[in-house]
Amino acid sequence: MGNEFVLFSDNSALQYVMQQHKLNQKHTKWVEYLQSFNFILKHISGQANKVADALSRKALLLQESTMKVLGCEHLRDLYQTDTDFKQAYEACRNPLVRDNSPWLDYNLHEKLLFKGG
Repeated sequence: MGNEFVLFSDNSALQYVMQQHKLNQKHTKWVEYLQSFNFILKHISGQANKVADALSRKALLLQESTMKVLGCEHLRDLYQTDTDFKQAYEACRNPLVRDNSPWLDYNLHEKLLFKGG
């Protein structure tokens, strides 16, 4: 075993799972794994744990940013004839053309045109 450390968690159930006599197979594996470490578990409320709160928000932001954009399906049909987007759309449909064009910053995702990333 390594050095003892203090584990601060806002998950209050974690404090009690280590003391349970009957656990399902999944929880038993986790408890066995956790018991391989030399630590003291201390509960800290979510509001007081700013780092965990920030990490949770980052995960939520990533989750929200992957949601499907609704109501833009008709744009897919308009790209091919639109004077402003036709060239960018055609370049993105063909990576060989896109790599040698001014549209390198554009890409297609689910047949929708995006700039960046």
